Parts: sequence; C-alpha cells; structure tokens
Amino acid sequence: MAERAILLLIDGLPADVFAAEAARLRNLSALAARGLHLARVTPAQPSVSFPGRAEMLTGRGPAENGVWGNAIHDGTRFRKAMADDIRVPTLARAVRDAGGTVASIGFGLVDPADADWHSDPWWQHLDAADPANTKGPAAAPLHIRRDADGLLAAALRRGAFTFGPGATPHGLVQPQMLGFACDMAQIDAAAALLCGEAPPRLVLTEIATPDAALHYHGLGSAAADLAIALADMLVGRLVQHLEAAGRLHDTLIVVSSDHGHAPIDTALYPEAILPGKIWASEGGALHVLAATARDVATLAALGITPLPDTHLPEAQRGRITTFVAPAGQAFERRTDVATPTGAPIVVATHGNAPGTPGDDAVAFLAGGGMPRGLVPRASLRDLAPAILHLLGLPALAGTRPNLIRERIPA
Repeated sequence: MAERAILLLIDGLPADVFAAEAARLRNLSALAARGLHLARVTPAQPSVSFPGRAEMLTGRGPAENGVWGNAIHDGTRFRKAMADDIRVPTLARAVRDAGGTVASIGFGLVDPADADWHSDPWWQHLDAADPANTKGPAAAPLHIRRDADGLLAAALRRGAFTFGPGATPHGLVQPQMLGFACDMAQIDAAAALLCGEAPPRLVLTEIATPDAALHYHGLGSAAADLAIALADMLVGRLVQHLEAAGRLHDTLIVVSSDHGHAPIDTALYPEAILPGKIWASEGGALHVLAATARDVATLAALGITPLPDTHLPEAQRGRITTFVAPAGQAFERRTDVATPTGAPIVVATHGNAPGTPGDDAVAFLAGGGMPRGLVPRASLRDLAPAILHLLGLPALAGTRPNLIRERIPA
C-alpha cells in the first residue's frame, strides 16, 4: 500500500513516440520496468487536454463529469472550461475527504478549495480564441492560490529558476524555454513537498512543454525530441529526489499523458466555412452551436463528420454538435482568410477522429505496492480509481472497477 502518491501529467506525449523511442527515454523506461506500463491509453473524446484532465481527476467521461471540451458553451458563449465545471467528485476531493492533504502544482482543472497547496498552470492565461494559442507562460507564471504554512512558495523559491516582476511570456527567453523552466520549477517543488517532514498524501503536477513543441514543430522534429527528452529528465529528477529521501519505495508514482498527436498538413478555417456561426475549435475537433442540416452538409463536403453526442452532457445534446476533421487536417481560428483551407500553423495535433492511433496516450505506475506488468490497452478513467485503491482510500462514486483488479493476474 502506498503512503503517498503523485500524479504527473506529461502533456501530449504520444503512445507511439514512447513505443518507438523507449531506449532513449531511460527514466520512463525504468518506471515501465519496475511497475505497470499502460502501453496505449484511450484518451477522452474529444481527445483534447481539459476533457483528458477531467477524466484523470474523476474516473468518469465528459458526459458525466461535465467537461466536454477545452472550451465549453455556458449558455451565453464558448469559454475556457474551469474547475467548477466538473460536476462529480474528484480524486483531490476524495483524498481530502479521507483526511489527507493535497498539493496541486500547476495541474489544470483542480479546484483550489480541494488542495492544501495550489498553484495555477503556467499556461492558465491562454485565450481559446487566440489564432495560434502558443503555449507560453504568463508574466507571473507560477501563481499560488493556496499555500499551507508557506511551504509551496518556499519550494518554488529554492528551484533552479526564478521569475521576476519584469518577466514577460515573449521577453528575454523564448516562450517554450521559459515553459520548460516552469515545468522544472514545478517538479522540484513537488519533490520538495514529497520529501518534507509532512508530505502531502497526493501531489498533482504536470510537464506541459512537450505539447507545445509537438504542435508547432511536429512529430520527429528536433524541438519535439528535445522537449520529450527534457520531460524524461524531469521524471528522473523526481525519482532521484525521492530515492535520496528514502521515500521512493512507499510513494506511488503515476506518470501519464492526456493524449497524443497526429501530423497535420492542412488547416481548416471555420470562419470561411461557416460564416456567422458560433463555434469553438480545438485541434481536429469543432463544436458548433445550433448546427443545421445545411451546416452538416457544408462540412461533409470537406470530409468533416459529426460525432455521436454521447460525449455531451444531456443538457448540451441537441444544442451542440461536435465534428471531427479528416485525417491530416485540423481547425484553426483565422480571421484574415477567405478560403476554407490553407497551410497550417499547427503541424501536429489531437482531437482527431475517435480511434486515431496517434491520439493514444501512455501511462506508467510504479512504487507503493504497484505490481509489475504490461497492460496493452487502458483508459484515462482507470487512473483515479487505481490511485485511490493503492492509497487504501474509498473509491469514487460512479467509477468502474480499477485497473489493478481488472488487469493484473492474481
């Protein structure tokens, strides 16, 4: 049984990339060897970031947990999904209800009220309506909302990087490098809390830089390869801290991506395709408010197809229609184009048609009593139930049996 657990999200790491490059990703491979390797993890549908995080936190799909897109329609407008849009109990709340402490260090969609220590994701400021939505930090990227006894602020100050009041997202440091600095500061802060005198029962944190590198440089690019290698290095850094503190054996380490990436060669421009309509796009997915039969036909002519509405909460069915782009294409918000397609800014993305192999995530669970093994196929919904089980805590209501009991031979 684990004394404590950390759920570490690596944003955008594809299952296919780890399968092909495991030899160079030595720290992730070491986790796979000493614990449970979930080779292919089915992402949320649509396979984008906020629905993925919500599934990881709740063990339930978007129709139940309420987060069905990075942007959701609140009855007035499409806006970024927020923690209070989650309508079911979360992993963080379950640990606190059981008397445990929780640290959320830059993990998206965690309610500050459900954490003893809480800092916003460094990309929290991003605007879903921005054309490129480049993942760069805000001027004050590590914003603390809750900090029991000042431990989180102290841990962040001890990190390798500091962020002064004059920092800007596009200032002295290239945005993705500053993003990596934020990732490193978060991992070091997580390690400091876990290795302290009264460690949290649960730590939630993430490494966000690989997603941006994959979006704007593409699969197999030098930038993406470096970002993924740096993420692997940060995993090793965390393990080394835990080992030095004598806390590696009784700490459950869960590392998971939220989705993968597939290559894109063509951008689709909804402004030009559906002028005057209200919509939100995210990668290969397009949410349209009050889509008509004519809209469906217009999109179908470009190979864009509607999804069944099973991912939507009941209140949204009939109001919102989610469409997916053809393979190799994705939606981009551009106001300066008149043609329906063009050259993409984003050359790899997710949110593609269900079953797209490139969208599959990958996960690793090691330590804290976790048995060794390989699970060929799992789901993001398996993670929260497994973590609670290994912490010896009650299961979340409405979740299915955890993968420990389902998938591991007796």
